[in-house]
Amino acid sequence: MIKYKLKLYDILKFQFIIVINLIKLYLPKIRIMQFKTQEPEAKIIKDINLPVVTKKKLKNGIEVYLLSTKVSELSSVNIIYNKGSWNQQHLLQANTTAKMLDKGTMSHSSKEIADYYDFHSIRHKVSVSMHNIVFKNLMLNKYIDKAIAMQKEILTEPSFDANEFIIYKNNQKESLTIELEEVENVARFELQKQIYGKNHPYGWHAIPENYDALQIEWLKNFYEENINSSKLKIVAVTKDYELLLDILNNYFGEFKKNKEKADDISFKIESEKKYNYIEKEDSLQSAIRTGWKLFNKTHPDYIDMLILNALLGGYYGARLMQNIRQKLGLTYGIYSLLISEKYEGTLEIASEVKKESKDRVLEEIIKEINKLRTKKVSKEELDKLRRYFSGSLLRTIDGEFGYYSKIINFLSYGTDFDFYKRLFKRINEITPEEIMALANKYLNPDEMYTTIVG
Repeated sequence: MIKYKLKLYDILKFQFIIVINLIKLYLPKIRIMQFKTQEPEAKIIKDINLPVVTKKKLKNGIEVYLLSTKVSELSSVNIIYNKGSWNQQHLLQANTTAKMLDKGTMSHSSKEIADYYDFHSIRHKVSVSMHNIVFKNLMLNKYIDKAIAMQKEILTEPSFDANEFIIYKNNQKESLTIELEEVENVARFELQKQIYGKNHPYGWHAIPENYDALQIEWLKNFYEENINSSKLKIVAVTKDYELLLDILNNYFGEFKKNKEKADDISFKIESEKKYNYIEKEDSLQSAIRTGWKLFNKTHPDYIDMLILNALLGGYYGARLMQNIRQKLGLTYGIYSLLISEKYEGTLEIASEVKKESKDRVLEEIIKEINKLRTKKVSKEELDKLRRYFSGSLLRTIDGEFGYYSKIINFLSYGTDFDFYKRLFKRINEITPEEIMALANKYLNPDEMYTTIVG
């Protein structure tokens, strides 16, 4: 009998302990469930800590911008030339030249280069914009030497193989033909031409036939004038600075530090008519692209215009989306964006709609613009924007691998490294009165350029 009582006691004690631990485990969750209908406390971010950028120089003076990372397995090395489509004499010359560098060297064929990158797990990419060419390399730390060795070979020993040139042209011509079937792409190109004129680099856009006209000698000329004879900069993310600098000095430290030729900025802007309609009978939708010529990132009002743009059409809760999609159901999506080039910039609004709705949507866009110009934004709407914008920016610059692309932009467009600190400061400081004043200063509906395709 006594044994039975002792056994029962042990059992009850064990069960009691289990119950106590279950209470400890689930009581916090129960408390959370009681308040699950309440929104979490919303906070506006007041300041940010950006990754530290360390500037070094190779023995020949080439500038290297380094970001330290705790991710020991990976490094990123990006070679930057501040040359691009702005410097070309023929359409597609800059982009084709840069992309052809990967298509073979004096020592390796295109296939051998591709196999080399695959074997060493190196992600290699070339991007070309109006004012820069960037060779991006992401690799395991143990393959840094391999990546930099091949990158140097590609930059210094291109073969410009004739067969690879033909294959590349044909593939790109086919891709561009397909791209220009999309009304959205045509509208984007045509609006730029409206604003800047067809003879300005920012207004140029290629057609498939331009690939037929390309000559391999043009590529060689662009290479000699803008890559082989130009200074380069390097932006890198790595854990071991000294190891990387030794490798970079080994391969790039002997490059001659050439004196760059200044860009020719004498292109004249010759804006075309304010309204342009291009009909495409086989299209079920119309693409609307409308906007204003503004300024680049170095302008004193650029940061404030980023905030105004976000309010207008920069996120899902913005005014254009809330009215034209959510309330009226006239489009699946509509957005606005600031486009900043080195010398100029635009604010543009874009959407695709049913053909029969195109005029109504344009009217609603103008209505939203006029609201910004005549009525102050409420505190509630502005606070919501502050929370969204600050959180969104934190995601885009999170970590060294997210931030290095911003460093490339700073170097390309002359923006200082404190840009994001100033932006966060203005997100918290800007007033409804300042937003309305900006809209009146820059978003005059009578000065809008509009292209509709479809």
